[in-house]
Amino acid sequence: MKKFFTICMVALVVLSMSSCFVARDAASAVRGISSQTLNADHIIFNYESYFNKYNDVKSKVRMYNQEAEDMKVLTGSALDDARMRHTGTFNYMQDVCSEYNSNSQKLNRNLFKDRSLPYMINVDVEDGKARLKEEM
Repeated sequence: MKKFFTICMVALVVLSMSSCFVARDAASAVRGISSQTLNADHIIFNYESYFNKYNDVKSKVRMYNQEAEDMKVLTGSALDDARMRHTGTFNYMQDVCSEYNSNSQKLNRNLFKDRSLPYMINVDVEDGKARLKEEM
């Protein structure tokens, strides 16, 4: 019985020491995240990236609609090529919207987003025309 008690005590000491290391590592990780979030370069990067993505999607919506108009007069292989570009433009818009929305939901990135920009953006296509939908 004495041997069992000794083994339990040693296990308890080892477990308590390892939990101290875990707590220290967790505190260190929190300090690292907060210092990286408040780093001036990251603040500027996050602020600018929202504007860049938002304006990029607006530009691609115009491009998508122009491509749709241009395809009305094309035939044959030129039409096939235009359809591939058109699909690529749509996919690119969806990717940028997804990235914008994902970053918008992250607290450490959303802190530095300009409040004039929408919270979420999506592109809807109706009757061959793309339209940017914004949620504030």
